[in-house]
Amino acid sequence: MIKRYAKFGIVGLSGLLVNIGIAYILKNIFSVKSLIASSLAIEVSILNNFFWNSIWTWRDREQEDIWVRLLKYHVAVSLGAIINMGADFLLLKSTTMQYIQAHCVGVFAGSIFNFLLNDKWTFNKKLTIHRWDAILFLFIGLITYFEIILARRVELFFDEAYYWVWAQHLSPGYLDHPPFVAWIIYISTSILGKTELGVRIPFIVLSSLTTILVYYLAYEILRNKKMAFWSAFYVRLLPLFNIVGILAIPDNPLFFFWTLYAIITYRAIKSGEKKFWYYAGVVFGFSLLTKYFGFFLPLITFFFIFLTNRKLLFKKEIYFSHLIGFLMFLPNILWNLSHGFASFKFQLSHGFMSGGHTFYNLRFLAEALLITVSPLALFASIWGIILGLYRGLLRKERRFLYISLYSFIPFMTFLLTSLKSRPEAHWPFISFIFTGIPVVYTIFLHLKGRYLRVLQKPGSHLIRVALSTLILINFLLFASPLNANITKAITYFYDRVSEKKTGFETGFKQLAEKVKKYKDYPILTPNYHIASELAFYMDSSNCCIYSIDFKTRPSMFRYWIDDSNFMGQEVIFITYSGYSPPADMFENPIKLEEVIVKPDFSEFRGYTIYKAVYTKTRAKRQKAVKNKSKENEF
Repeated sequence: MIKRYAKFGIVGLSGLLVNIGIAYILKNIFSVKSLIASSLAIEVSILNNFFWNSIWTWRDREQEDIWVRLLKYHVAVSLGAIINMGADFLLLKSTTMQYIQAHCVGVFAGSIFNFLLNDKWTFNKKLTIHRWDAILFLFIGLITYFEIILARRVELFFDEAYYWVWAQHLSPGYLDHPPFVAWIIYISTSILGKTELGVRIPFIVLSSLTTILVYYLAYEILRNKKMAFWSAFYVRLLPLFNIVGILAIPDNPLFFFWTLYAIITYRAIKSGEKKFWYYAGVVFGFSLLTKYFGFFLPLITFFFIFLTNRKLLFKKEIYFSHLIGFLMFLPNILWNLSHGFASFKFQLSHGFMSGGHTFYNLRFLAEALLITVSPLALFASIWGIILGLYRGLLRKERRFLYISLYSFIPFMTFLLTSLKSRPEAHWPFISFIFTGIPVVYTIFLHLKGRYLRVLQKPGSHLIRVALSTLILINFLLFASPLNANITKAITYFYDRVSEKKTGFETGFKQLAEKVKKYKDYPILTPNYHIASELAFYMDSSNCCIYSIDFKTRPSMFRYWIDDSNFMGQEVIFITYSGYSPPADMFENPIKLEEVIVKPDFSEFRGYTIYKAVYTKTRAKRQKAVKNKSKENEF
C-alpha cells in the first residue's frame, strides 16, 4: 500500500507540472481567457493522472470499461478537492495555522482520501489497455499537438474567414453549404475568442476523432487491432487529410460524421438492434447539415442491403431513422424555400452543370487525385477498392463489400459527373477515407505468404531499401502538410489543382492593418476572398465590408447587405494590383495607395486601394432603360 501510494504521489506531481504547463501555454501563448485556461489545464492534468495511474499505479486490477473508470476517477478527484478545501476552512477557522500550513495539511488529507477512494472504488478492477490502443492515442495526441501549434501560426485561408463571417450571421442555411460549419465556429470563437486557433480548434478535434473512428471501423471489419492501427495511420498518410485536418471547412466534420455513420450502420446490420438505426439517423442528419454529400450515406446503406439481405428493407426502423435525419435537415430546406432554393441551385450548377470538355475534366480529376491522395496511395487505394469488391461480390464476404461501397459509389459518381462538369479537387477525396482498410488487409494477410517471402530471402535488402525509399519519397513530397511550412504546402496544392493565376491569398493581416484608417467608408472588394479576410482581421463591427462578386461566383454578402444603401456614395474599393475598379460599377476612381504584403513563403503580392463613387444600381437601371428604349424603337 505504501509503495502504491508513493506511485500515486509521483503521478500527482506529474499532474501538477502538466497543470502549470498547460495553463501557461493557453494563457500566455494562445491568449485563452484565464478561467477557460485553468479549467482546461485541470482537465488535462486529470487525464494525465488517470492514464499513468491506470497503467502504473493500479495496473494489477480486474478488467473494467475505460469510460466507467474515467467517470469514477473524476468523481474521486472532485471529492478529494472538497476534502482539501474543507480541511483548509476548518484549520483556518479553528486553529492558529497560517494559510500555507493549513493548505499543506488539506492537500495531504485530500490526497489520502483520493488515494483510498481510487484504490477501493475506481481501480477495484483491472483495466486492460491494449498495446495498439495506447499506440493509437499516443500517435493522435502528438499529431493534435503539432496541428494546434501550426493552426495558430498560419493565417486563415479565405474560405475559413468566409465561414467565420457566416458565424456572425447565424442562419439555418447559406448559399454555399448547410450551416453546421458556421454553428461550431460560433461556439468555438465565443469561448476561445476571435483568433485563428479559436476558429480552427473544433475542426482539429474532429480530425483527430475521425482518425480514431477509422481505427474502430477497421477493427469492426478486420477484428485485428494491429491492422486497425495501420488503417488509421494510412489515412494520415493522405496529403489532403492532413491539410483539411487544421482548416475550418465543412469537409472536416463531414469526414467525422461519414465515419461515425459507417460504424453505427455496420453494427445495426450486424447486431439487428433497433437503437443503432436511430443513432445512425441522427448522425445522417448532422451529415446533411454539414454538406450535401451526406445524401450518399443512405444510398450506400440501401444498396448494400439490397445486395446482401433484402429482408432488412422491410424493417420500418430503417426508414424512420433516416426520416429523423431528414427532419433535422428540414430548417435548411425551409431556408432554401424562402430564398428561391438558392443553395440547391448553386450546388447543382456548381457540381453537375459547370460544363467543360470531357477530356479536360477527366484529366483534372486524375491530377487532383494524384496530388490530394498521392500517386503511391492512389494506386494502392484503387487496388483496395477492387479487392474489396472482388471479395465482397464473388467470395460473399459482406464486410469487404460494405467498406468498399463507401469508396466505390461516391468515386463513380464523381467520375461520371466529370464527363459533363469539372468537380472541385477535394470532392472525390471522401472516397478514400476507408481505402486503407482493404489495403492493410492485403499487406498483412493476402500477400503475406505469396509475395512478402521474397523480402526475407538473402540478398533482398536492396528490394527493401528500394521500397522504403519509394515510400519515403512519396511521404515527403506529398504529405508535406505535416511539415512546419504548411502554408507553402497549401499554396502548392491550391495552385496545382485549381489552375488559377491568383494563387493563394496571404498577407491579409498586413493588408488589414493598412486598411483600418479607411473604416469610416464602406469597403468593397471584387470577391468574397478579400472581403472575408478583411472582416476577420479588422474590427468589422465598426465598418461595412462588402463583396461585389465581380466576375466570380456569388457569395452570401449579397444576402446580408443591400448595396443600394451606399449607391451614389464614396466608397473604398480594394483589389489586386494591376486591376482597376469596374467602369460600370464605379465612377471617378481615385488611386489612394498601393499596399505590398509579404506572405510567409516570401512571395510578394500587391493590393491597390481606390476611392470611388459606387453606381452599380444606377448602372443597372440605366442599362435596363436603354434596352427598353431599343425595344420600343424596334
